Amino acid sequence: MKHRSSYLCIAVSLSALLVPGRSMAEIVFQNNDPAAAGIDHNFGQHEGGDQITLAGSCRAISQLELAIIAAPGPVDIIVRIYANDGPIAVYAPAGNEPGTLLFDSGTMTIQATAQFGFNTFTVDVPNVTVPDTITWTVERTDGSGLWLRRYGPPSIGTGHDFMWDRWPTYWAPQSFPNNASVPYNHFYAVVHAAGGSATITCPADVTVACGGDTSTAALGSAVAQGCGPVSVTYTDTTAPGCAGDHITRTWVADDGSATPPSCNQIIQIADTDPPNLTGVPANVTVECDAIPAAATPGATDACSGSATVTLDETATGTCVDATITRNWTATDACGNTAGATQVITVIDSTAPVAACPADALEIECPADTSVIALGSATGNDNCGTVSTSSSDAAVAGCGFTESITRTWTLTDECGNTTTCDQFITTVDSSPPTMTLDTTPITAVDVDCSGDESVTLPTATAHDDCDGTVAVTNDAPASLAAGQTTEVTYTATDACGNATSDSLQASVSYGATIEARVHEMRFGFGWRPHVQKLPLAGETVLIYDRSAAEHCSHHHASWHGWHWWRHVHADCDESPPVASGVTDANGVASIDVPPGSYIVIVLVDTDNDGVTDHVLGRRARNIDCGETKIRRLRLLQTPRGKRMAAKCRRWTGSDLLVAEPDLMVWDEIEQEYPFGLESVGDWGVAVTVEPPEGFIADTDSLATEVNSEIEALQFTVTEVGSDLVPTKTTLEISHKGATQRIDSKVGILLTPDYARSRGFDVAKLKTKGLIIENAPAKAGRSDVHSRQ
Repeated sequence: MKHRSSYLCIAVSLSALLVPGRSMAEIVFQNNDPAAAGIDHNFGQHEGGDQITLAGSCRAISQLELAIIAAPGPVDIIVRIYANDGPIAVYAPAGNEPGTLLFDSGTMTIQATAQFGFNTFTVDVPNVTVPDTITWTVERTDGSGLWLRRYGPPSIGTGHDFMWDRWPTYWAPQSFPNNASVPYNHFYAVVHAAGGSATITCPADVTVACGGDTSTAALGSAVAQGCGPVSVTYTDTTAPGCAGDHITRTWVADDGSATPPSCNQIIQIADTDPPNLTGVPANVTVECDAIPAAATPGATDACSGSATVTLDETATGTCVDATITRNWTATDACGNTAGATQVITVIDSTAPVAACPADALEIECPADTSVIALGSATGNDNCGTVSTSSSDAAVAGCGFTESITRTWTLTDECGNTTTCDQFITTVDSSPPTMTLDTTPITAVDVDCSGDESVTLPTATAHDDCDGTVAVTNDAPASLAAGQTTEVTYTATDACGNATSDSLQASVSYGATIEARVHEMRFGFGWRPHVQKLPLAGETVLIYDRSAAEHCSHHHASWHGWHWWRHVHADCDESPPVASGVTDANGVASIDVPPGSYIVIVLVDTDNDGVTDHVLGRRARNIDCGETKIRRLRLLQTPRGKRMAAKCRRWTGSDLLVAEPDLMVWDEIEQEYPFGLESVGDWGVAVTVEPPEGFIADTDSLATEVNSEIEALQFTVTEVGSDLVPTKTTLEISHKGATQRIDSKVGILLTPDYARSRGFDVAKLKTKGLIIENAPAKAGRSDVHSRQ
């Protein structure tokens, strides 16, 4: 015997698997007598097996029993069954070689346990049908050799004198003569065959009335035939049906095979009788609000025991001959039906119940009094729907107001009616709307008669209730000059509601004073650089000096530095007749009647609400329609001291000379500035003659002024004690003509300065030469433009 460490030795038995609980049908080949065990055969690494002829008549193979010789451990093999229908082999004794493949187990792993011993295992075959002569083979797929154990002659079936060995491309017979010298002419094998050849015939399908006999005695039994002993049994499977459970009766012919033949007999349970419907009410006549609820009849069925009841209800006709038909239908589980009907006649003799919409009292005109706005009546009827209609009776009030009685009529489908009233009143409590151009009106008393007729705008008014409304106003035929009159327009509607609006109408006197107020700032030197800056926001007062009772008239000939301040401060009994405020350009245009006036400007240089300087000029003989321009100047020296200027104007082309009106001494040296503004070519010479005890840095200065601003400036130093005004002389030349003007610059001392110079302050006060509250000096960089 060869070494078996890398080979598999196998014997095979083919047998029929039994259905659990049944006996094996039959063994069709058996070669497994241990007493006849012989030598092993090695197929190398090829596929090899045995050709056998089966006994008996059953050919449904269900199981193969095999024997192997192998080292312990897993072994991978494939078991196959072939029909011997191949070409004739070249080796003798010749037979048909394996041909058609009938079964392939696929790779399967068996566990060898005995050390090179006899290992048996079984292979299940799914009832493969085979011919009489077959070849079974084993192939080892894990690369090792294949060992099978040989036995003696088979006890069931027939063996042959050779086995088959498959080389890569062909089958080769291995000859083992069947004689006494070589008794081992077959491998271990047992082949089981199921009784697969049995047949069975069921009784015919049948329909049985519910409650009928479904036994086999009444409905028959199946008939079976097979190759061995066959027993016939049945089982019933039920499924719900309308008349009872339907039966599927399954008959089985037990022939010992794994899958015995079977057939089904279908037994249907039938119901053709209708159910019994009870409890349907009789026909009836009722009021429409007394229709009875639908009854609930009952139903029974002789087969299923119960039935389903449904209602189909229809209504026809109108309220006077309406009918309701109720049809009940009882349906049993198998669809058999029974029906019954009730007819209800419906009548209506009751009027609907009405609900009017709420009264609408004192709604504002114009008001929407339509049904859409104020609502409709609603109604309830004991039968069906209600239709509504309305009619109005109206009584007129003021304007377009009115009182309305709205009568609603409600009618049901049968003509029964009822009514209700809704009361509506409209009122007008809203004033008209008025359109008026309220832009202030300004007119001029062109003839200076003291009044002027003014064309006023036309106002329009509309009232939501009355429409167009007439408008009146309270304006007089003409308006007084110098006054602003408030004219009131009034629109009144038909119900007495009124609205008003007003506008301002002003009439100017017909003459104008235009005050042009500026500050002139001087640099150092005899002909210093000078700036002219507007004084904005300063108060301008106009005093009437043409009236004999006015105090300014009595001081008309008084020349002195404090004259302007006196007019403003001491004329309480004769207040200013007009006033204004300078604009960003330092200009105030003030309306006055024709006449003569004093123009006073109150200057507040530090904006603390206290007047620091009072500027003034006369404006004589202003005619109707004339505008008098008066230029007023505040002078500021290079040391920052401000002083009021007295201004003289020469005409021809135009020249304005502004010189100090008053010099406040608070230190030993002061500048005396002269501002010159011209249109055209002028020559100006100024001579200064200080009082005794004062000296000037030069006696006279002169310059040419041609449509520009120029300045001349003296420096005066106090060295003595003669406190009298400084004399000045202006010599003006223009177009070959020369004019000489003598003037004076007043003097005041501050108390501190007077004491520093040894003066008696009390005595100087009696002479009016002391100023108690001297204006503060302005900083040299101060710009007093007030813009």
